[in-house]
Amino acid sequence: MDCWRQWIRHRTANVNEYSTRYSIAIEAAQLTPPDRWRTQATQNRQGSGSAIDASVGTTLSAREQELHRLAREVYEERLSKAIIWVLTNNARCANICNTSRETEPKFVRQMTLGDFEQMFPDEEAARAYLFARRWPGGVRCPRCGNDHVYGSKARPWHWQCMKCGPKPRSPYRFALTTGTIFEESKKPLLMWFKVLYLMITSKKGISALQIHRMLGTGSYQTAWYVCMRLRAGMRDPEFRQLMGIVEVDETFIGGKEKNKHRNKRFSDHSRGTVGKTPVIGAIARKGSVVCQMIETTDTATLDSFVRKTVSENVELVATDEATATGFWVGQAISIKRSDIAPESTCAAKSIPRTSIISGRC
Repeated sequence: MDCWRQWIRHRTANVNEYSTRYSIAIEAAQLTPPDRWRTQATQNRQGSGSAIDASVGTTLSAREQELHRLAREVYEERLSKAIIWVLTNNARCANICNTSRETEPKFVRQMTLGDFEQMFPDEEAARAYLFARRWPGGVRCPRCGNDHVYGSKARPWHWQCMKCGPKPRSPYRFALTTGTIFEESKKPLLMWFKVLYLMITSKKGISALQIHRMLGTGSYQTAWYVCMRLRAGMRDPEFRQLMGIVEVDETFIGGKEKNKHRNKRFSDHSRGTVGKTPVIGAIARKGSVVCQMIETTDTATLDSFVRKTVSENVELVATDEATATGFWVGQAISIKRSDIAPESTCAAKSIPRTSIISGRC
């Protein structure tokens, strides 16, 4: 239908084209006469050359007319079946959308501050949320797992277990926060939830000092303690080894001897790694970073680090040309020697991020 729209525009000099989305296209087509077919010019590619033979022009005009006729028949056939075609495709699209919704992960919108305040208006709401998450099937003793426990009437959110008590008639008493990171905390549970909300929703993280300024935790030490407990609770117990393209390198961190106080220098003429701490790091492209301080840079130490952090199914390991690194990378994981890229190769130069993270650049 684009050929008709362009023809209308150029022949009528109308600035606005007639769209066939909302109206039926006119039954007209621009045909080329047999004597108007020409070859392409040799000098000017946008111009025309000499005329072609009349018999060839007649054949081309007839095929052009047949093409327009078939296009019009297909167009009118689709117009007559427009309703059925739309309903069929809508049902097909609905089936595809339903299948994709089942397989694709559900998008979760980030909780706003208003949503947080509405979800946790007071301390009781926070405790009820923790109770539902910890014991969805009912209260269980955190020590023995007994579900026949008794609630305390004097102290809400506290229970007693007669099965694992120290004495026959002395029950074991536990609270909602027993065995969690909130245990033995004098701060309300709602404040813990607020700190956790700020840590998760902050794009670049948030420091304990900023938490102290915003929430007024009483002291910086309290804010630091809360943040460290929350970070420890969010730590993944199942460490996943680095996969894909991994870059491994070691470095020495520490200031220059000439910039230190005289009583802290090892020697006035010491150079290189004297007085510096060795650090080894591994980074996966578009993935995680693992850094660790080590005592020495011998083969055994580096071999242990690579075995713990790098997966056996790694695609490429980029390292430097040192003798020790070339040995321990090849021995630590079951990969081919060709999969180890020295630092001077193009593969290693394309991912020079380990040196940046370790402070060498």
